[in-house]
Amino acid sequence: MSSLIDTFNLWGQQALTFAWPMLWQSSLLIALIFALDFALRRRVRASIRYGLWLVVLLKLLVPPSLALPTGIAWWLRPPTPAPLSAPLP
Repeated sequence: MSSLIDTFNLWGQQALTFAWPMLWQSSLLIALIFALDFALRRRVRASIRYGLWLVVLLKLLVPPSLALPTGIAWWLRPPTPAPLSAPLP
Protein backbone atom coordinates (compact mmCIF):
# COMPACT_ATOMS: atom_id res chain seq x y z
CA MET A 1 0.00 0.00 0.00
CA SER A 2 2.91 2.31 0.70
CA SER A 3 4.18 2.03 -2.88
CA LEU A 4 0.74 3.08 -4.15
CA ILE A 5 0.84 6.17 -1.96
CA ASP A 6 4.37 6.93 -3.11
CA THR A 7 3.24 6.61 -6.72
CA PHE A 8 0.35 9.01 -6.15
CA ASN A 9 2.66 11.47 -4.42
CA LEU A 10 5.06 11.33 -7.37
CA TRP A 11 2.21 11.92 -9.84
CA GLY A 12 0.95 14.80 -7.72
CA GLN A 13 4.39 16.40 -7.68
CA GLN A 14 4.67 16.09 -11.47
CA ALA A 15 1.20 17.58 -11.93
CA LEU A 16 2.11 20.48 -9.66
CA THR A 17 5.30 21.25 -11.59
CA PHE A 18 3.20 21.40 -14.76
CA ALA A 19 0.21 23.26 -13.30
CA TRP A 20 2.02 26.03 -11.38
CA PRO A 21 3.58 27.77 -14.43
CA MET A 22 0.28 27.41 -16.28
CA LEU A 23 -1.59 29.00 -13.37
CA TRP A 24 0.59 32.09 -12.97
CA GLN A 25 1.03 32.68 -16.70
CA SER A 26 -2.68 32.43 -17.47
CA SER A 27 -3.60 34.53 -14.41
CA LEU A 28 -1.20 37.27 -15.46
CA LEU A 29 -2.52 37.21 -19.03
CA ILE A 30 -6.15 37.33 -17.86
CA ALA A 31 -5.42 40.33 -15.62
CA LEU A 32 -3.60 42.10 -18.47
CA ILE A 33 -6.38 41.44 -21.01
CA PHE A 34 -9.03 42.48 -18.49
CA ALA A 35 -7.26 45.81 -17.85
CA LEU A 36 -6.79 46.35 -21.59
CA ASP A 37 -10.42 45.49 -22.26
CA PHE A 38 -11.58 47.90 -19.57
CA ALA A 39 -9.37 50.69 -20.94
CA LEU A 40 -10.46 50.18 -24.55
CA ARG A 41 -14.15 49.53 -23.89
CA ARG A 42 -15.45 52.70 -25.56
CA ARG A 43 -12.74 53.13 -28.20
CA VAL A 44 -12.65 49.83 -30.10
CA ARG A 45 -15.26 47.50 -31.49
CA ALA A 46 -16.43 44.46 -29.60
CA SER A 47 -14.93 42.14 -32.22
CA ILE A 48 -11.44 43.46 -31.42
CA ARG A 49 -11.97 42.90 -27.72
CA TYR A 50 -13.32 39.44 -28.48
CA GLY A 51 -10.11 38.69 -30.36
CA LEU A 52 -8.10 39.74 -27.31
CA TRP A 53 -10.01 37.27 -25.17
CA LEU A 54 -9.32 34.56 -27.74
CA VAL A 55 -5.63 35.03 -26.92
CA VAL A 56 -6.45 33.86 -23.39
CA LEU A 57 -8.15 30.79 -24.80
CA LEU A 58 -5.12 30.07 -26.97
CA LYS A 59 -2.84 30.41 -23.94
CA LEU A 60 -4.94 27.93 -22.02
CA LEU A 61 -4.57 25.41 -24.84
CA VAL A 62 -0.80 25.78 -25.23
CA PRO A 63 1.46 24.19 -22.60
CA PRO A 64 3.35 26.57 -20.30
CA SER A 65 6.71 25.60 -21.71
CA LEU A 66 7.28 25.27 -25.40
CA ALA A 67 10.06 22.81 -24.62
CA LEU A 68 7.56 20.10 -23.73
CA PRO A 69 6.99 17.36 -26.32
CA THR A 70 3.48 18.74 -26.80
CA GLY A 71 4.80 22.21 -27.61
CA ILE A 72 5.55 23.65 -31.02
CA ALA A 73 9.19 24.42 -30.27
CA TRP A 74 9.89 20.77 -29.49
CA TRP A 75 9.12 19.79 -33.08
CA LEU A 76 10.72 22.83 -34.71
CA ARG A 77 14.08 22.63 -32.94
CA PRO A 78 17.13 21.79 -35.03
CA PRO A 79 18.22 18.18 -34.86
CA THR A 80 21.23 17.45 -32.68
CA PRO A 81 24.27 16.35 -34.67
CA ALA A 82 25.40 12.78 -34.24
CA PRO A 83 28.46 12.45 -32.02
CA LEU A 84 31.66 11.90 -33.91
CA SER A 85 33.19 8.54 -33.18
CA ALA A 86 36.92 8.16 -33.00
CA PRO A 87 38.46 5.81 -35.58
CA LEU A 88 39.52 2.48 -34.20
CA PRO A 89 43.27 1.71 -34.39
